[in-house]
Amino acid sequence: MKTRKEYDDAFRIVRAAVASWDPFGILGGGAPEDEWDQEIARLLPRIQRAITSADVAREIAVAFGDSIGGTPISAKEVDDVATGIFLRLKTAGLLQSS
Repeated sequence: MKTRKEYDDAFRIVRAAVASWDPFGILGGGAPEDEWDQEIARLLPRIQRAITSADVAREIAVAFGDSIGGTPISAKEVDDVATGIFLRLKTAGLLQSS
């Protein structure tokens, strides 16, 4: 993600995936659409060099586990969302490993 447009495109991709995943059921419980934006903003620089979806899964587990008072999340729990994010970012040419 070298430009603001690339960052914004990546942000939209990750935000949509996180909304579908709805960690901890917060969005479904009435939280605003931007509830996870801070975590997504921290996550993007950490996944831009991802080589595999497992790399993305590890970073998601850390970012979202830390956000809810250190509630642990395993990379395996986020495998599906991580794979979707990885493939969408890779297809869009938004990963440095692309």
